[in-house]
Amino acid sequence: IDMGHRPEHGAAPADYVVVGASHKTSSAASRDRLFIEDADVPDVLATLQQGGFDQALVVSTCDRVEFHGAAVDTDRAGSVARKLLGQRAGDPGSVDGEFFHLTGIAAARHVFAVAASLESVVVGESEVLGQLKVAHGLARDAGGVGRELESLMQHAYGAAKDVRTNTAIAEGPVSLATAAVQA
Repeated sequence: IDMGHRPEHGAAPADYVVVGASHKTSSAASRDRLFIEDADVPDVLATLQQGGFDQALVVSTCDRVEFHGAAVDTDRAGSVARKLLGQRAGDPGSVDGEFFHLTGIAAARHVFAVAASLESVVVGESEVLGQLKVAHGLARDAGGVGRELESLMQHAYGAAKDVRTNTAIAEGPVSLATAAVQA
């Protein structure tokens, strides 16, 4: 997939990177400690950008706390992101195994899957797309979004729309409460 990235002449290309914890990798208690309020997003973005992310956004919901972005050095960016999450957890060593770090096409696929609600507790729910758009807007307002991340997000939104339009994903229970009642 060509996300539209064209590196400047002589500059190393940025690659996609996602670091975080989700309902699949961590406990609800851990995610509660990791949760990032909207008011704190600019400071978190500044920390990420000082630590190697060239572009970043923060997705913080009850089901996930993730940093989506682009970086020339994805290992350095991932290390800084894991350290930041560990500090937020209060005991870095106790939760490090609950974080994931994806780069390149795997990171892009993850962003697409989150946008399309394929990574949600209840597959097909629509709330996560709105949360992702809010996170994108906060990052854009804070200067954290450049060409690569903007392109990734726009492609992810298009893919999410295609999934909802061309599949039966939204025909089942689309909330945890509905799923519980139907069980």
